[in-house]
Amino acid sequence: MAKKGLSSEDARKVRQKGHDDAFEFAMFIGLESDYQNDIVAKKDVIDLSGDAHSVKSGNKKWQLFLYGINRFRDDDFFQTMNGIGQILV
Repeated sequence: MAKKGLSSEDARKVRQKGHDDAFEFAMFIGLESDYQNDIVAKKDVIDLSGDAHSVKSGNKKWQLFLYGINRFRDDDFFQTMNGIGQILV
């Protein structure tokens, strides 16, 4: 039995949702609306430090790390990432 794929319109909607989610993430971390990305490398958002982020679409649930709050407060790595440690706290 042949596997049925998405229609062209449905595929366009899925792509647009992915772009919208990446845009929302970029705005959340303080980037401008013309933020950088790298489509070829599948890096949806590149932050001000040059770090790349892959944003997964789906439900509004962003799971970034499996760390406790003190890790974000005390770890040098999170404190030097454009203040992202404070954002996560």
